[in-house]
Amino acid sequence: MGRRTKEIIYPHLNDCNGDVKGKWYVELSVLNKFTGEKIRHRIYEGFEKFSTDKEKRAYAEQIIREYTEKLNSGWRPFENDSEIEYNDTLAYHFSSTFSGKIKKISSISILFSEYLEWKKPSIKKSSYDDYKSKLRQFSLYLENIKVLKGSILSINNQVIINFLKMMSEEKGRARKTIGHF
Repeated sequence: MGRRTKEIIYPHLNDCNGDVKGKWYVELSVLNKFTGEKIRHRIYEGFEKFSTDKEKRAYAEQIIREYTEKLNSGWRPFENDSEIEYNDTLAYHFSSTFSGKIKKISSISILFSEYLEWKKPSIKKSSYDDYKSKLRQFSLYLENIKVLKGSILSINNQVIINFLKMMSEEKGRARKTIGHF
């Protein structure tokens, strides 16, 4: 059994073993849950303005406080413009009540959620729930086979055929059910 990976290693000072002329920085690490990578973030800026150990340590404390507050409020160093805040329609009801809107890299979930929002007014509730269930299963299937780590363009005809085969063989779905997907 492996070690449990910490999600956040809070900011701490690297003082070059007390060398005032060294390149001091504050470092933090955060686990990106979507990629599984641990992202290290270092802040070098500003330390060169100070010449004494005491001044540099005071500045480091200020940075540590600032970044600790940012981390506690939900900020992550790997967030960028490709992450969008959206209401995940595929999320199970109980999971979305805690967070409301979610930030996610997976563009397929965004597209599925937009499609469901567009489709909802024109269909019955039972049909809507059926659409949502099948799209959720497809999204989970894509995550399991690791297609979503790449581009959405990696979802080709063969991926869809394999999903439909899996639905009919492993899940015991009738051909009629698969046909409506």
